[in-house]
Amino acid sequence: MAYLPVVLGLIVLGAGVVKGFTGFGGSLIMAPLFSLVMSPSQTLGTVVVVNLVTAWQMLGPSWRAMRRRVVLPMSAACALATPLGVAAVLILDPTLVRRTIGVAVLVSGLALLGGWQRVNPPRLLGTIAVGVVGGLLTGLSGMGGPPAALWLLSGRDGPARDRAGLIVYVALTQAAAVLVAASAGALGIDAVWRALWLAPLFVGGAMAGARLFHGAPERWIRLGTVALIVTLGLVTAIH
Repeated sequence: MAYLPVVLGLIVLGAGVVKGFTGFGGSLIMAPLFSLVMSPSQTLGTVVVVNLVTAWQMLGPSWRAMRRRVVLPMSAACALATPLGVAAVLILDPTLVRRTIGVAVLVSGLALLGGWQRVNPPRLLGTIAVGVVGGLLTGLSGMGGPPAALWLLSGRDGPARDRAGLIVYVALTQAAAVLVAASAGALGIDAVWRALWLAPLFVGGAMAGARLFHGAPERWIRLGTVALIVTLGLVTAIH
């Protein structure tokens, strides 16, 4: 397919803009669109390596700005639960589980869109539960970001701190994604090579998205992020 590099480049550039603006969502843009032009194995390997080689971007400032007592246990729970999501594919109907989680994400996103916020600070048990759900969803479908985004956005920390937490969460949970890709035999040299030339486009898009974030009103930042969650929940529920 002669135009494949152009298609992949445009997808990655757009995914980078989304990641830079919201702090997550890059792989959620890449995975479904890549699957239209590549095999599942090629898609998984490419997405994982792109995320790995770009995970450093914005990590330093985000690490200092995030709420560590929430992000770190949630990331650990996600990483530990991701293999369980892979195992669940062998036991449960992955489509049914994915759609169930998609409906839950959609309903929660609509609640946030309507202005709902969590009154009390996040409790550790709830944080761990959100990380487990994210890990299960990552293992089942590769889309584990929305639960963490919902948990952070339902608080009162503000868009900047929420985004910082999501950036760190995504970076830390890539280790689990690597295990998933390795178990699926998707980390071949082709995926690595493809991801290496796509990575600069992702970084450039993320830089553009970050500029949009810093120049946008707080209300529009929250609205855009929640709208993305609602869209992803809907896609997951009906896919």
